[in-house]
Amino acid sequence: AQTALEFVERLVRAHPDSVECKQELARAYSCLGIIHQRRGAQDRALELFTKRAGTFEEMVRIEPTRNQLKLQQAAALGELASAQYHLGRNQEGLATLQRGCDLAAALVRENPTNLVFKRVLSTLDSRKVFPLLALGRAEEALAAAESSAAFLEEVSRAEPEDLGALKDLAGARYNCALLSRELGRLDAAESEYRKALVLRERLAEKHPDDPSIIDTIATTWGNIGVCQEDREQLVEARASYQRAVDYLQKLCALRPDNAAAQNHFARARQNLGKALTRLGKPEEALVTLGAAQEASQRLAREHPGVVEYQDNVARGFEYLAAAHGRLGRVAEADKAYTEAIGVRERALQAHPTDSQNFARLFLLFNERGDF
Repeated sequence: AQTALEFVERLVRAHPDSVECKQELARAYSCLGIIHQRRGAQDRALELFTKRAGTFEEMVRIEPTRNQLKLQQAAALGELASAQYHLGRNQEGLATLQRGCDLAAALVRENPTNLVFKRVLSTLDSRKVFPLLALGRAEEALAAAESSAAFLEEVSRAEPEDLGALKDLAGARYNCALLSRELGRLDAAESEYRKALVLRERLAEKHPDDPSIIDTIATTWGNIGVCQEDREQLVEARASYQRAVDYLQKLCALRPDNAAAQNHFARARQNLGKALTRLGKPEEALVTLGAAQEASQRLAREHPGVVEYQDNVARGFEYLAAAHGRLGRVAEADKAYTEAIGVRERALQAHPTDSQNFARLFLLFNERGDF
């Protein structure tokens, strides 16, 4: 790739006003930038993506009436912003991305029926979401997610058989749900989750055995359950968690050796068990939680470096303690709390700056003391 880039650079020096040569140069910058990004050389990737964006700017100056070049420039700015995000430069990345959005938005205003322009603008809007959230600007992040979803709605209505647009729209609705929940708007969050669910179920009709689609449906049902549980709608939450468990059981049958799928299945059963305990069904909860804990502990043993798996083991012991506590089994509850504390303490030793784990450990001591 480096040799190809050097060849194209010589070609451009020989033909400085050739848009075709510059397009090849931009393509070479992108290819090499992606390679460096995947190898972890983020500074070099940023340099290449910066050159790519600058090359498209030069092309637009040479041929200012070619909308396709302007669209490619907007997309190149999106790539550059992603490279800046990788280096933690969120503010700089947002400024770059806004330039790309402005270019794409101008094209959409001039060509209101062009779906390709709207698709690019929706992608750029979606890339603003998590950097804005990381900067504590959740309202702006939600606005960006809603804008992305609105454009994708138009694309999906115009091209209902475009499964790529349908998948992207489901993702945009899901982002709207996540952000609404972050802002404490649980009714809005559940509404958006259900919109995403309808779209994902339509995708499943086309691809009933696609593991990624099954996983996203299960995750969506799980998050609907979380919204319901947060509103104390425990009967509804139990039903939603059960739907998530059912889908993940199917997924694990399709991919029995996939650790991530097994982990999601265990996590979904933990949620279901917790809801059963809160509904006054601790005996039933212990059956579900016991199966989940067995799976979580096996995953943690097989993958000792995966923090999430260790976290799930600790959480499982916490939920088991609560269920035993509801049954008045003091010794069993105390043993489960002790196990949970031990897992959390070992995790804190391995990751002493993990503030969430420290907070959870503090709460565990309080819960054990209250019990």
